[in-house]
Amino acid sequence: MQKIVLVNHDLGQGGVSKFIYDVALEYKKRGLKISVISLTSMSDIYGKELQKEGVDVIYLSDKDEKYSIKNLFRLIKKLKPFDIVHANTYPAQAWTACVSIFLNKKQYILTEHATTNNRRRKKWFRYIDSWMYSRFNKVVSVSNETNRNLKKWIIPSKEQAHKFFVINNGINLERYYQVIPLRRESLNFSVSDQDVLICMAARFSQPKDQLTLIRSMTELDEKYKLLLLGHGDTAKEVNLVNQLKLSHRVFFMGYRLDADKIIKSCDIAVLSTNFEGFGLVVVESMAMGIPIICSDVDELSNLVGNESLLFEKGNATDLALKIKNLVENKEKYLKIVQGCIIKSQKYSLTKMVDEYLKVYDMVLP
Repeated sequence: MQKIVLVNHDLGQGGVSKFIYDVALEYKKRGLKISVISLTSMSDIYGKELQKEGVDVIYLSDKDEKYSIKNLFRLIKKLKPFDIVHANTYPAQAWTACVSIFLNKKQYILTEHATTNNRRRKKWFRYIDSWMYSRFNKVVSVSNETNRNLKKWIIPSKEQAHKFFVINNGINLERYYQVIPLRRESLNFSVSDQDVLICMAARFSQPKDQLTLIRSMTELDEKYKLLLLGHGDTAKEVNLVNQLKLSHRVFFMGYRLDADKIIKSCDIAVLSTNFEGFGLVVVESMAMGIPIICSDVDELSNLVGNESLLFEKGNATDLALKIKNLVENKEKYLKIVQGCIIKSQKYSLTKMVDEYLKVYDMVLP
């Protein structure tokens, strides 16, 4: 049986770590030999959860050394037993590409999760990225937009065209269909059943844009309350909340393993962002029957597919208007809830894993 390893820079909060967690468990469920390698054990969340489920998790360091040359030598040593090496996000992608020079008999797969990144602001990085992607046997993008942007950036040759694929992310639909909401009184905030509860679950870092969502609260009535879930530096957001005198309506909850139950207890979810590769939290919210309003960017507009659930990026007034229009029209709200559940059915974890296993089969001898 072939040995598979998923590689990432960490296993902390975020959609990519959740992707690795879900995929690893599904592989294990299907009887595959699966391991996970993380460049660091810092900010570890999903690694611990995978270990509880019996998945082999290997940490290369207990420090934040993701850009250290030490990773090359550590990976060369740790990747020797594996047949398929599946890299996710930079710089784990870059170190894996370097390893392929020394361990060139293995099959290397890369998943591109973002429609853009900071490297693409520097023209000279195009040459580095072009080389990096060329080292992988197959390159999978999580959306059509991600795939188009990647090809536009690295300009692959005709000979390399066969190696690019699109596989949409998927979730364990049955799990999200059955989520039981938390009772609002258990949230330990001044929130009642009469309030309109809004939430956003995302890391406090670029490209996410919690600031626009906070500003939108000034244009909504007192009954609207906001829960912000996620790790990261919240200094700017906390300062803005205090400046706008919203501390009685905007609550910071940190990272929560029960984020799904909190989202389920809300009336509306929001994903305010400057760009997005796929938006796993969008599908999760839809599967739970919670309408999610998103920035009108990249793949989110295709994923949501409803103008009433999209607002102009960075426009707090437009966001507030979309929230009010949805909440104040009960018939429309219920119709969108049903539409969300139906749309989520396209994005199942089992379907996604089936597609990845087909890609693996393509590269195996």
